[in-house]
Amino acid sequence: ASFAPISDIAQNYFGSNETFYGSVSGVNMLAVITFIVFPFGAIYSFWANRTLGPRYSLLSATSVTVCGTLIKYLAARYTNSLGNANTYGLMFLGQALCGFMRCNFISFPAALSALWFPISEREMATALGSVSSSLGSAFGALIPALFVSETTHSDGT
Repeated sequence: ASFAPISDIAQNYFGSNETFYGSVSGVNMLAVITFIVFPFGAIYSFWANRTLGPRYSLLSATSVTVCGTLIKYLAARYTNSLGNANTYGLMFLGQALCGFMRCNFISFPAALSALWFPISEREMATALGSVSSSLGSAFGALIPALFVSETTHSDGT
């Protein structure tokens, strides 16, 4: 989803409409992969919360999300040596890893409120946690547009 607000710039970055990677469909797939892996992430989230407990479930989700973000960063950082196809593939992998673990973060406020809060406060705690997740997604959609204004092709032109 981080490419949606800057899709025109991402298209240019991945090679414009000359290839799938720079096409509208290619850039949109970077957002859609999150929704494709989400059901599998939901199954993992359920298993992890029941088996590992909330702490290790959240730690595993955070670790995988950090790895996904690091993969995306390295792909962007070394795009000139990787080429458009490899850069896109790594971005896709990073997006998939982050999307897979997103369900863990979405379901966590309810699990946390059940553990930490008395029954009379659980609704408010869950609501605040859920709203903060939505606010994080909103900021995630706004921030790329603030930092990325234009790009050059991977060959430097």
